[in-house]
Amino acid sequence: MAKRHSKATAARRGARPRRASASPDGVNRKKLVAFHQALQFGDGITRADAKKRFGWKNDATFSRWLDKVEKTFPVRMIRPERVVGMSADHSCWRCEPLASIPLNVPTETAALFAHLCGEFGPAMLGTAGRNLAKFAKELDASMPQEVRDELASLKDRVRFFFRQTGAGIPGVFGDLVKAIATNRLVEMEYESAAKALAALTASAGGAASAQPASPPAPAPAGKARKKTVPPPAKQFEVLGIYFAKRSLYAVVREHGKHDPRSLDGLWSARLDRIKGLRIGTGTFDPPPGFSVAEYMKPAWEAFRVNPPKMVTVTIRVDPSVHVNIASTTWHPSQRYEFKDGKHLYRFRVDGFSELKYWVLSLGPGAEVVSPPQCRTEMAELLRNMSMTYGAPP
Repeated sequence: MAKRHSKATAARRGARPRRASASPDGVNRKKLVAFHQALQFGDGITRADAKKRFGWKNDATFSRWLDKVEKTFPVRMIRPERVVGMSADHSCWRCEPLASIPLNVPTETAALFAHLCGEFGPAMLGTAGRNLAKFAKELDASMPQEVRDELASLKDRVRFFFRQTGAGIPGVFGDLVKAIATNRLVEMEYESAAKALAALTASAGGAASAQPASPPAPAPAGKARKKTVPPPAKQFEVLGIYFAKRSLYAVVREHGKHDPRSLDGLWSARLDRIKGLRIGTGTFDPPPGFSVAEYMKPAWEAFRVNPPKMVTVTIRVDPSVHVNIASTTWHPSQRYEFKDGKHLYRFRVDGFSELKYWVLSLGPGAEVVSPPQCRTEMAELLRNMSMTYGAPP
């Protein structure tokens, strides 16, 4: 019988002691991960292949490691179907991830998430939304039956309304996400609001005149007509996507015109105004640490001003308005002060163009106190509206 020697004895004799590959709980983690990956890849792994690959001598060892995988990873083991004439050693075992709720997540939160995905996903995001809705259904199905019953009883009384945006959004959204993930430049055809208004005005003018267009004049004899070469397509950097005012927007800027480390030149492109998009082969480096949330924080809702025009606006409201808006945080910079019997709200925002329409929605119980230029802009807006309603329709 061969003698067993300790590590110290092996060291004295010049031999290298064997390293323990197992973790403190007795499980070889490296082997466990490799076995888990083999079960997930393709059609899985047969019992014969597993024995050969991992050095297991019998079926009992194979079964024990199957149990270890199920206990360690959130998966469900799928047993092979029995095939007549085929040995059980050559049938494939595999596993698939469980669509379940982590125990530390409240079922109400998971339920809300699942139903939001079902409402929001397909209408807004096309194929990506359908995949999200499919996952939501699996998540919903994994919840306790009593929670599902309660949700079913409330489905017609609790709703989240997300209005569908332009018809071309799903394809554009998917391409923009790919461009963001790989920092690829895109070629984009964009119809701004000003361009759309100009086209509408031109079409209305053309319909009014209704004169046929004259054919182009022929080129003089002996002279060939010059070929017009279209200008090179503009390339844009896509830094992020966000949702605001019932629409999806992309934060973009023209490539090569600004310091890549700065936020100069950024603007928001509404996805339903993108008429053409192609992912290019070139790449770009986004500004270090760029975050859509941080970039949009100074905006009142959907837009930043380029270049930024930060302004602190003070609004005085009546008590009737105060009781309706006090419980809501309308902007991260919001500050409230009760001074000399007056309710004052202060906001520091990038530009006044969006905030003035919110003040207008509060009615006569809200008044812009400062700065003077914002108060003047508000007064001009109200004068124009008064003129509109002063005349008969």
